Amino acid sequence: TLPTISGAGVWHINADEPRALDYNTEYKSTHQQTSLYSSGSFRSSDHDPVIVGLFDYDFSDLPESYGIAYHTGGGVLRIGSGWDALNDTSNGADNATDDGVSIITTPWIPNQEASVAITTNAPGYLAAWFDWDNNGTFDAGELTISQAITEAGVHTITFTIGAAFDPASNQFYNARFRFYADEPTTLSPTGEGEGGEVEDYHWEFGPTAITLKTLSAGSGVPLAVVIGGVALLFFLAGVAWLTLSKRRA
Repeated sequence: TLPTISGAGVWHINADEPRALDYNTEYKSTHQQTSLYSSGSFRSSDHDPVIVGLFDYDFSDLPESYGIAYHTGGGVLRIGSGWDALNDTSNGADNATDDGVSIITTPWIPNQEASVAITTNAPGYLAAWFDWDNNGTFDAGELTISQAITEAGVHTITFTIGAAFDPASNQFYNARFRFYADEPTTLSPTGEGEGGEVEDYHWEFGPTAITLKTLSAGSGVPLAVVIGGVALLFFLAGVAWLTLSKRRA
């Protein structure tokens, strides 16, 4: 259970107030019903209510297999401009507020460097995990970014693409970015973060910038199509229909 309760107490607004000021109309004249009436909170019931304080959290929202990460702080320290306080752990619940990271370098190639742009509103400490083998969890070797951010603004962060990255067979990848006020004693893709924010990303890649979608043809005239550096030879008769679609890298 998440520690969502910040405190509790009794709000003394009813039991300690005179009964003449309660909401009942018995034994009150018409004049008293008007003159003693107040739209405030006092004597609105016959007992004092209990107040419970709840923390607001920014939650991760990748599928459950990745575990749950959450940050306190109300968005004072954040990535991008948005900060979610819905206390919702469901998949995709706060995608609209995950707005601080964008890809700079394409295409991504295993064991090569790539860059992302990250916007923060203050200095802090950034950590990011990438599910390079696409197995639905962040493994020990998938902590990809771990560095201090010295000022507010847009930062270009360079990292090394994981050796297991294979867009030819896995065309989507998940990543988790966590931003803290200070470097935690232990960096983890799950659990509580004191202040800051967690942002999850689901990125789709194609094996090339051009993806072959459909091909209808007979035999006859040869046609060579190059996809991903591999020449594919087709024989067309009469008219061929070749549909190519551009896809984000």
